[in-house]
Amino acid sequence: CPPRRRTDMWATRGHDAIRETAAEMLRDVHPVSPWVWKDPRLCITLPFWSPILPSTAVAILVVRSPLEIADSLGRRDGMARAVAIALWERSMHHLLPALAGRPVAVVAYSDLLADPLAEAERLRAFLTAHGVEGGEPRWAEIRAFVTTGLRSHVAAPGELAGAVDMNPSRRELAEMLSALPASSAQFDATGLPAETPENDPLFLDLRVRALGARRQPHRRL
Repeated sequence: CPPRRRTDMWATRGHDAIRETAAEMLRDVHPVSPWVWKDPRLCITLPFWSPILPSTAVAILVVRSPLEIADSLGRRDGMARAVAIALWERSMHHLLPALAGRPVAVVAYSDLLADPLAEAERLRAFLTAHGVEGGEPRWAEIRAFVTTGLRSHVAAPGELAGAVDMNPSRRELAEMLSALPASSAQFDATGLPAETPENDPLFLDLRVRALGARRQPHRRL
């Protein structure tokens, strides 16, 4: 239940007080270069970490249909479809502005599954162009790692337009993501549509329920 994005939400005394410690932790976790940091929570927290990250840091943004994301979260975590789509929308409203000005490569999830070797080579060229050097690709390992059988849901063409949970703002956001250039030397996040107003009461209700559940006393059996 992340809060709605505000430009000043990470500029507090509390965050400033822990930033030096956070920088030390980052150096401890990534003592050598190059390194990769994959964490969905970065969609929300990237503005906190950006001043700490190396100036040469680049991002790889994977774009997937929100309907497929919702289905995946429902199967894995039991998350309700309405909550999953709202979480996707809010996460993108945090992440896209936070990527502004950085080198960003965009990967369509469907393209990655369809031809993982071609996408890996494209990403390798992008990383090399931005100073991230690596060894020779292990093509057999890449091919074996990408397993299309684990894809639980494939969104059909036109399915977004007819989905009940996909209002005009969400459809516009999905279209914006689909139209992003394959790579950008300086990512441009302009044109972000307004976020769905109903996300706020939805997340508030979830937070209240979670707090209420924590306060329930444990019963002895």
